[in-house]
Amino acid sequence: RKWQKILRLARLLRWVPTIRWIAICNTTAVGYARDAADIDLMIITRSGTLWITRLFLAAMARLIGRRPGERESERDAWCFSFFVSDQALSLKRYALAPHDPYLEWWTLRLLPLIDDGIGEAFWREQAWVWQRRPKAAPWVSWGAIQDRGSRVGPLVRRVDAWCFKFLRRFGSKELQAKAAEEGTDVVMEPEVAKLHLDDRRAWFREQYEHRCARLGISPYTDVR
Repeated sequence: RKWQKILRLARLLRWVPTIRWIAICNTTAVGYARDAADIDLMIITRSGTLWITRLFLAAMARLIGRRPGERESERDAWCFSFFVSDQALSLKRYALAPHDPYLEWWTLRLLPLIDDGIGEAFWREQAWVWQRRPKAAPWVSWGAIQDRGSRVGPLVRRVDAWCFKFLRRFGSKELQAKAAEEGTDVVMEPEVAKLHLDDRRAWFREQYEHRCARLGISPYTDVR
C-alpha cells in the first residue's frame, strides 16, 4: 500500500519544476516500515527555490489531508522535513560530533525516486560516509528526469527569500525556537530546511555503542 502511494506521489512531484531529486528515507526505504508510519522524504531543489518549494508542497499536503499532525493517525502522511538546495549537498555538517552512526546509515539507505542528474554530485559529497564503507553503493534512482540545473532569475529568488522570512515569522514556534539553538536537529537557512523536532540520533548512538560494547567490538572500526 505504501509503495503504491509513494509511486503515485513521485509521478505527481516530478512535474514540480524546482525539484531536482527526491528520496524515500528511513524504514520505508528498506521495506520494513510500520503500518501506521508516515512517509519521510528528502528533497533537493534548485538553489533559490527551496522555501517556495516547501511552502507549495506543505500547502498541497494540507489541501488533500496528507500533512502530518492533521489527522488522528500519521499513517501514510507526507513528511516533507528535509530539504537542501543543489548548492548545499553535503550532509556532514549535520552529523553529531564525534560520531553519528544513525546519520551515516540513514544516508546509505536513501532511496531516490526522482533524479535529474544531481544525484551523482550528491553522492560524491557524502564521501565522509563511504570512507568506512568503501564497498557500499548508492541506490539507483527509480525515475530519471531532464536536467533542471539552470539558474533561477532574481525575481524567483526574491520570492523565495520572502517565503523564507514568512515561514520564519509565522511558522511553527517550536521549530523556530529549536533553530535558534543553532544545533543540528532543526536548521532553517536559505539553502537548507532540516526540521526534525523529535531528533533521536543521540539516543540511537548511545544504544549502538552499548550493544557494540556487549558484543566486545569497537563501534567505529572500518566496515568493509
